[in-house]
Amino acid sequence: MTSYQHNDDYETSQQQIEYDPVPCNLIPTEPSKITLMHAFNTKIYAHIFDPNKFRNIHAVNDIDNDPLMHEWQTFLSALKIELFELGYKESTKHIVSVFQNAKCLDPATGKPPVSYPDVLHLISTKEWYNKDTFFARQIIHTMLYGMYRDGMNAWFNNACQYFRDKYHIKEFATTKERKGCGFVASCIQNNASGKIQRSVKRIMNQNHHEYISCRQLPLDQKLLFTETKLKIHSTWTAYLYKQKSGCLTDTNSATEM
Repeated sequence: MTSYQHNDDYETSQQQIEYDPVPCNLIPTEPSKITLMHAFNTKIYAHIFDPNKFRNIHAVNDIDNDPLMHEWQTFLSALKIELFELGYKESTKHIVSVFQNAKCLDPATGKPPVSYPDVLHLISTKEWYNKDTFFARQIIHTMLYGMYRDGMNAWFNNACQYFRDKYHIKEFATTKERKGCGFVASCIQNNASGKIQRSVKRIMNQNHHEYISCRQLPLDQKLLFTETKLKIHSTWTAYLYKQKSGCLTDTNSATEM
């Protein structure tokens, strides 16, 4: 069972708890950008996460040598890892529920998947995939892209709000021109979706000699594949790439989409 609340519960809880504003770019998704300078520029928000440890960090001016600044940098990296792990856990959990709700059954056992490895095994199974390729491609697109999009992402919004509730924070835009989605949503989605896309792409290429992408491949990579445009759930456009006969491809060489 997930530990976060449903959206209906948030209004009541947020009325009782004060949420501290933090910038939407507090935690970069790229580890190399969590530098000491970034820690210094965001030090005024450190006390929100640990008021005891970072009570006096606002007075720190020595970026390189003060241990408190290094602790805040490490803390930001730990928060990013926490978001990455939360995103992968909740993404894979939701994928299992998607396949269960669609009544996807393993041809060998007649049972639905109960774990993410079960889902990957099912996708690799030629009997399941070839029985209804239209359906298989639709549900695989959902797990790769659709479940993060408006109308299908209530679970994702709940996961993001769980993290905000845990630390009593709310993100604010740092520029008027572009608000963005904030570091919570970015960290939860980007790492998880990337890992899931890579594993599914590899499995599809190895077992079915095709894979699905939401974007077109660059021209130089298209030489190895035939491209077919798909319509997903009568709403989204996707592209099916089939390996050309006689072309030996590195399943991880094409650009991840």
